[in-house]
Amino acid sequence: MYLDPPFNSNASYNKLFKAPDGKDSLAQIEAFDDTWSWNESAEQAFQDVRRSGNVAALTMLQAMRSFLGENDMMAYLSMMAVRMLELHRVLKPTGSLYLHCDNEVVWKRTFAHGSAHKWGPVHDTMLFYSRIDVTHLAIGLIEKRLRDAYRERPDDLNFKTYGVPQDIEGARNLARRGRTEGRHYFEFEKWAVSLLAGEQTKNTGDGGIDGIIPFGKKSMAVVSVKAGENVGVAMIRDLRGAMERTGAEIGIFLTLTPPKGGMAAEAATAGQHEEPGFTPVPRIQIVTIEDAMALRDRAAQIPARLGSVQKVAPKQKNDADQGKLL
Repeated sequence: MYLDPPFNSNASYNKLFKAPDGKDSLAQIEAFDDTWSWNESAEQAFQDVRRSGNVAALTMLQAMRSFLGENDMMAYLSMMAVRMLELHRVLKPTGSLYLHCDNEVVWKRTFAHGSAHKWGPVHDTMLFYSRIDVTHLAIGLIEKRLRDAYRERPDDLNFKTYGVPQDIEGARNLARRGRTEGRHYFEFEKWAVSLLAGEQTKNTGDGGIDGIIPFGKKSMAVVSVKAGENVGVAMIRDLRGAMERTGAEIGIFLTLTPPKGGMAAEAATAGQHEEPGFTPVPRIQIVTIEDAMALRDRAAQIPARLGSVQKVAPKQKNDADQGKLL
C-alpha cells in the first residue's frame, strides 16, 4: 500500500488540458485542494480517531490539539491521522505500507547485495536533526527591537531576559565559565558583541576580531572582546593591526577589565574617522562591558549606523486586545 499525501501547502492543484495546438487550455479540473481549515469535517476526523480505540494515536492528537488549538494545522493533522489508522486497519499481516514524506537524505551504496525476501539493501536513509541554538545575537536583536518599539514611552517598557548576565558580576561569571568549560569558551564574546548590536564573525576570535558593525555606505567597525584581567597597550596595537588588515575604519576594544595606564593614550594615536555629514569619532574606542550593559549600542560611537544590522521596529500601538500566538 502506498500513500502520497498532500503536504499542507495551502494551495489548490488543477489538472491542465492541452489545446489542439499543444498549448495549455483554459479549461481545467481541480485535482485536489491542499488547503485545510478547522470545520465540521476536521472535528469529525478527530472524533473518528477517538473512536478508533488506538490510545497512542489519540493521546498524541489530543496533546497537539491542546497546544495548537483548533486551527488549520490541527485540521491537517486530524485528516492525516484518521486515514493512517484506517490504512493500518485494513492492512494484511503480510502487507507493507509506504508513506511518502519529503526532505529525506538518501545515501546510495556503490556495492550492495540483493535479498530474496525483502528489498535489497542498496542505500541508507539518514535522518538529520539540528539543534536549535538561540544565539546571543538573536536575543540582543529582540531586546533592541523592544526598546525601539517603546523609544517614545520608555517608562512603559519592563522586561527581563533570563539566561544572560544581568549585572557586571554575572558578566564576570560568564567569562570565568568560558575559561573553565570548553562549551562556553566563546559564549562571553558572542554575548559581548550582542551588547553593541554587532554581527558575530564567522569564526569567533579569528584574528582578534569577534564582531563587526557595518555603517555608512561601505564602512565597517571591528569589535575585539577581552574577558581577561591582563589587558594592556599591546592589545590596542593588535587591534590597530587588525583594522589595517581588514580595512576597517573603526575599532572597538570591548573589555571586561577597565583599561590600564597607557591604553587610552595609545588608542588616541590612531586619530579620528570622519564620515561625511557626521561628527568625527575616534578610530579606536575603548568600551567597558559595564558601560555596554548600561548603554548598549550607544556605548560605541558609530556614525551613520546601518539599519540592516537591526531594523527599527514599528511604533508600538497601545491596543487593548492582543492577538493569539497560534
